Amino acid sequence: MKFIAILCLNLGVLAFGFSLEELAAQISGRDVSGNFTQTKQIAGFSSRIKSSGEFAITNESLLWQTREPIESAVRIDSSGIYERDASGKWLKSRHAQMDKRLLMAVFRMDFDALSRDFDFALTGDARAWRLSMKPRGAVLGKIFRQIDVMGDSAVRGFDLSEASGDFSEIRFDVR
Repeated sequence: MKFIAILCLNLGVLAFGFSLEELAAQISGRDVSGNFTQTKQIAGFSSRIKSSGEFAITNESLLWQTREPIESAVRIDSSGIYERDASGKWLKSRHAQMDKRLLMAVFRMDFDALSRDFDFALTGDARAWRLSMKPRGAVLGKIFRQIDVMGDSAVRGFDLSEASGDFSEIRFDVR
């Protein structure tokens, strides 16, 4: 009886499983650009903050350009985190102490890098999947409760549950 239960469980995984390796193969290795919308709910406030703009992700960098409600631009690459000033010049960000490696790993869905800091739970299939990432360590646990990433052939959104109680929803319209 035990053998039959194990066999059924294994056959179920083979028939319906969708692995991190399959997800990585499906979404990695290509440059992505498009539009984004972001809604942030700050704990204790009833109004939500909404913003929108454009993004571009390459193997080397992330460009995040907010168009509404206020124009701004952030670039993350191997040399750091930069913000564009009013004259168009890129300046080292006041947030430069943030972990650029981690930010790029999240946006590139680099599971090798992310596995150092997060535990994963993947549900769905190649057409509609959701990856829940829970921080392992105390440092990231003070920032995030959980990061949920969802998509299909590309990443279509992030839900960020912060330890502070704030919640952000980011959606992507990939070109």
